[in-house]
Amino acid sequence: MELLLNVGANGPDPDYQDGDIVCAFNERRILHCHAEMICDVSKVEFTSEGLNPVDCLAWRMSEIFSQYKFERLNTTQIRRTNLLTTKADILSNSGPSSEYIDVESFIERKRNHANHNIFGVEGREIWFGGRANHGLDNVKLLWDKIEEHSDFQRENYQRWPLTDIEKRRFLGMNVDHATHSDDCDDNECDEHVRSVKDDDGNTEKQRAWHVDYWDLSLPNVSTADIRNHEKLIDIRDAILDMETVCSCKDHPS
Repeated sequence: MELLLNVGANGPDPDYQDGDIVCAFNERRILHCHAEMICDVSKVEFTSEGLNPVDCLAWRMSEIFSQYKFERLNTTQIRRTNLLTTKADILSNSGPSSEYIDVESFIERKRNHANHNIFGVEGREIWFGGRANHGLDNVKLLWDKIEEHSDFQRENYQRWPLTDIEKRRFLGMNVDHATHSDDCDDNECDEHVRSVKDDDGNTEKQRAWHVDYWDLSLPNVSTADIRNHEKLIDIRDAILDMETVCSCKDHPS
């Protein structure tokens, strides 16, 4: 898991304090972030009809992450397929109010967006929707497709894409568990960025978890370097023990 630490205090509590864990990124979040940028529909070249081709990476991402696939059948009907159950039904402009859709105007509105996500050919357009499933299995499946159909390799996208400004303002840190080999799940990431609140729900401390980075022996960098916002710092190639470096203000040792 990667941690992004606040460098310097933003003010007294409940502002961020020096060493507070601002963000936490596990394998799923990191790979998902890069995959979405690689497969973003804005990078797809339209066909001569102004639609996205069905063999592009944006299509493959939509097909894997989406709950529903919508296929235009004619001027009044759409087939909606649940990609989880394969069950299909028909939506039209003569159906019940909860399922009503004006096919022509809907597609026209969607296509008015410069980076629309309509695929296929005119008259048989296809798009996706419903609840998105960004679970680790689906993220890994998408990366299988990315590697199969492009030159991108997931081994080159194992770090959260910090900007140079973020590398100067914060400290990125790569941590691992000594107690288990699996990566942290989303719940553990969320735990490490939670706030401390009083009984009335008011924030007492912006973050419960922090890292006293100034007390650590970090590779090729000093505390002065880290606190110098003119310097670009990235030490994430080194893996530190999570239980050793992280401490909780709720349960001081």
